[in-house]
Amino acid sequence: MGRHSAGPAPDADSSSAPDADPSSAPGPVDGPPAAVAPRERAHRRLLDRVALAVVAAAGTGFVMAWAGAQPAAYVLGAGGTVVAVLVAAQLASTVPGPPPARTDPDDGAVSHEP
Repeated sequence: MGRHSAGPAPDADSSSAPDADPSSAPGPVDGPPAAVAPRERAHRRLLDRVALAVVAAAGTGFVMAWAGAQPAAYVLGAGGTVVAVLVAAQLASTVPGPPPARTDPDDGAVSHEP
């Protein structure tokens, strides 16, 4: 959710250099993935959130029904779960990601310090 859904940051050292050997670069041999349009990305993100909310609501409603709750209670519980998941996903998307890692050229160690 949120900052974790963006994937790893691109490595500026190896793949963007014009003289980099593609066989030594990590990742797929076919090259970088095709760029995705921002609108398509937003649509996909919304579908992922809605799917997560529906699955969570189904689980909540099922458990409440199995426990013997009244139908109005488990319907409200499932509806509340949908709202809670969608609000939490929206809130989590506003959290900034971690700072980019820096590699020390002398020993190759990765540092996350500013």
